[in-house]
Amino acid sequence: MAWKNGYFLFTDEDLKSIMSKFARWYNVEVEYQGNVDNLRFGGMVSRSKDLAQALKIIEQTGNVKTRIEGRRVIIMP
Repeated sequence: MAWKNGYFLFTDEDLKSIMSKFARWYNVEVEYQGNVDNLRFGGMVSRSKDLAQALKIIEQTGNVKTRIEGRRVIIMP
């Protein structure tokens, strides 16, 4: 139902799955620098937020850093 109301909804979802959804929505490529296989997140992000705002929400967990370079998002644990 969240997608219908304009939200990404994550319930104990792995970071690669979340970033795959962001990549499709924001039309970007994702590059991983380091091991992020064990990172899982829960929460809700409005699809009306721009990419930088959405990534900032993920970063606020303190478990991951992000950097945007053109159409590429770099993820670092």
